[in-house]
Amino acid sequence: MTPNLDLDTNAIGDAAGALWRHLDEQGTTTAQRAMRQLKLKSGVFYAAVGWLAREGKLTFESDGSQVRLAVH
Repeated sequence: MTPNLDLDTNAIGDAAGALWRHLDEQGTTTAQRAMRQLKLKSGVFYAAVGWLAREGKLTFESDGSQVRLAVH
């Protein structure tokens, strides 16, 4: 199996930092919008979300139809 080079810890860490800064500056947004604005592939984006969630740096809000991300 060939490893997915887009999912190395450096890329995920960089994406996590970019996502945190984006949310800190722009405020609450949906995952889809943040991924599109940051131009991140979904695997790296969701790994970054997991990274930040594990560190307690994200909150998740639901409006019934969508989940929104915000910095904690």
